[in-house]
Amino acid sequence: MPTYEMTRSRLAGLPSWGDSAMTALVAGIASGYTEALTVTPFQVIKVRLQAKEHLGRYTTPTDCLRQTLRGEGVRGLLVGLGPTCWRNCVWNAVYFGTMHRVKQFIPQAESKFGSLCITLVAGFLGAVFATCFNAPFDVVKSRFQ
Repeated sequence: MPTYEMTRSRLAGLPSWGDSAMTALVAGIASGYTEALTVTPFQVIKVRLQAKEHLGRYTTPTDCLRQTLRGEGVRGLLVGLGPTCWRNCVWNAVYFGTMHRVKQFIPQAESKFGSLCITLVAGFLGAVFATCFNAPFDVVKSRFQ
């Protein structure tokens, strides 16, 4: 089960939480941490292959991985983990919280297609809103890596 769903279902089962936008927001933050731990090593390699200051230093992603591990150890693959956590946690919290809130204002659908449309609209609005908060953290994360 994904981190978001697991956290949301556990919090929703608590008497003081329930199925609320705050539950979705906190579950989004929890999923942002696990997401950051998973993606940071791959993003370090990607950013180093694209950055001007590293042009010509690496021939392939595997070469970049090998040189990073040799020169900096495993910690080299976690460069920028802090900003990545902030970026992912903020985005996930705003996205899932907004999506939950938007769905509260839209009448329940009577068909699977209607439910799909509601989820698409809520997801789109949540993503647009979350991106507004996410962009500064993304710039900082890329500068670190």
